[in-house]
Amino acid sequence: MIRGSHWMDVSNYFILRFWTVLCIFSSPLLLGDTTQSIDREFDIQDLRRRLDKIESGIIDFKASFLNSTKSETTSFPSNSLKKVSASQVLKLNRKKQNISGKRMNLSPTSEEDKLTGFYILPFGGMQSSSSLAWNTFFGSVEVDLKNGPSTGLRFGYNWYNLFTELEFSYLRNDIKGINQPLDVSGEIDGFGYYLSSGGRINFNDSISGFVGIGVGGVNQQFQLSLYGVSIEQNEFLFCYQVFSGLEFRPLDSTSIGFRYRWLYIDKMDLFSSRDLHLLELYLGYLF
Repeated sequence: MIRGSHWMDVSNYFILRFWTVLCIFSSPLLLGDTTQSIDREFDIQDLRRRLDKIESGIIDFKASFLNSTKSETTSFPSNSLKKVSASQVLKLNRKKQNISGKRMNLSPTSEEDKLTGFYILPFGGMQSSSSLAWNTFFGSVEVDLKNGPSTGLRFGYNWYNLFTELEFSYLRNDIKGINQPLDVSGEIDGFGYYLSSGGRINFNDSISGFVGIGVGGVNQQFQLSLYGVSIEQNEFLFCYQVFSGLEFRPLDSTSIGFRYRWLYIDKMDLFSSRDLHLLELYLGYLF
């Protein structure tokens, strides 16, 4: 019995030792599982907080987007596109057309700037004059004139479709003969001043046509020699003109063109009025 009880004591001792060792080694594992579960709970809570922030951000973005869309579509009284009337759609379309029209008008405005300003145009050409009637004591004598030169200078101001200018020109015609068997020679010349105005048609950025009228005066001098007898007369005469032409602008500040003009000069005391046909070329500068 003593041995049996002793054996029991020994076995109990080893069992207690084993259980103590087992508890010692198994306690870190149990604590580790508890720590991992706590960490997972913290991770889940952090994830929930992040999801809540994302959701609130999405809600704020949606609200701002709806507000901006509402401000852009204030022309419609209803939130539904089905309730928009045809008149409202046409009204918006007209607004867009007006805006596009204003934008399209910007290019002509820039083109107007190119064709607006002061200019100076020297010119030269040829002219032909009608015959003159010379009033003598023996009756009227017809005087034929040769073709002659025409030179001058034009100063003016140019708008996009209109212009006005001051012109100075010199004309000269030699006497060709008279309708009598007499030997005559001489010339007729004049220095003129004209104030003219007209309109312009711009075919494109470089080519335009123009027409105009003008009035002024000519200081005309007539010299005739008949068998050594000199006859002279000098008068300042009223005149007017009508002209048209074509102009080419290779550069913004340079213009090249030609002009036809019809000029009427009033009569003198001894000589009748006359009209002239002139063809002139010019090269000028636009300021």
